[in-house]
Amino acid sequence: MAAAFGVGAADLSLQAPTLSHAGVPGEYRESRMSSHSTLTLQPGLSWLTTTGLTGTRYSQGVPMRSDGFDLSTGPRVKLGRAELELPLSAHRELNNLYGYTSWSSGASNLSVALGPNDRIRLEAKLSSRSDAASTRTRRSTNLSWRHAFTERWAVRAGLRQLHESDMGRDEGLLQTESYASLNASLPGGWGWSLQGTLGESANWSGASAAPRNERSAAVSITGKRQLADRWWLSGTLSSSQVLRTGVGLPVTSQSGGVKLQRDF
Repeated sequence: MAAAFGVGAADLSLQAPTLSHAGVPGEYRESRMSSHSTLTLQPGLSWLTTTGLTGTRYSQGVPMRSDGFDLSTGPRVKLGRAELELPLSAHRELNNLYGYTSWSSGASNLSVALGPNDRIRLEAKLSSRSDAASTRTRRSTNLSWRHAFTERWAVRAGLRQLHESDMGRDEGLLQTESYASLNASLPGGWGWSLQGTLGESANWSGASAAPRNERSAAVSITGKRQLADRWWLSGTLSSSQVLRTGVGLPVTSQSGGVKLQRDF
């Protein structure tokens, strides 16, 4: 549901807030609320604003809870088949174990439709994260391509890079990853996704220390089904392998999880 208000030449559209709750009994609970608004200034130019509240509770091991607030706002420009978004974002989180943490970021997201079934997207983001112990900066880029075979089947592939540093501690991370996924939306409320990633990373701590390099590969399959109105059940099975320089044999792990979620 959305409400629209005319303000001179502008048009403001407000979507009704969305609420969701997900969790595993006795392990964790997560609640989210978000709102979206679009201010249309003129044809092809609008201003998007998103706010969100998140509450997370963990009950296993050391009990932990965190509460966060998100704000993202910025213009969106449409020029023919191209669409450009320039959002500025801020996030504030309070954790009962670590205290306050703040994020701020700026991004540039360019999406171009190559045809009715193909779209490419380039995302670049610069962000800063601060807490009581340190301030870290992060630069990331992501180039992806999506092709829809039909209304129900689509494939997506891309390449992303992340560079993170903490100058006060001479710590940093450089990570490059390629990924691909096959996604399906099937009758009966079913959804499936098969995903795979290949990555390389270098992690260093100290100006004179040699970087710790590693290679990784992962594959996962996710299924999701709508049980009833607003109720969703999802499950994921994944397998990953990490090879660290100088360690020898790779480390292999498998994991799985089930989540029950309700949208309000």
